[in-house]
Amino acid sequence: MNRYIRSQQDFAAGLLFIGIAIGVLWMGWSYPTGTAVRMSAGYFPRLLGGILLLLGLIVFVGSF
Repeated sequence: MNRYIRSQQDFAAGLLFIGIAIGVLWMGWSYPTGTAVRMSAGYFPRLLGGILLLLGLIVFVGSF
């Protein structure tokens, strides 16, 4: 598998971002979300977790 990975640092960073994002999304899942106009306590963690997950996937896929 090592010969398919171009950048070990990007691979590890992508996995780290994905792991943190899953943790943030899991911890914030029990909070009510609300709407974009009336945000509740769970809106910001879900938004940041989703953005971090997307970034992690981009970095992870880019490492191959």
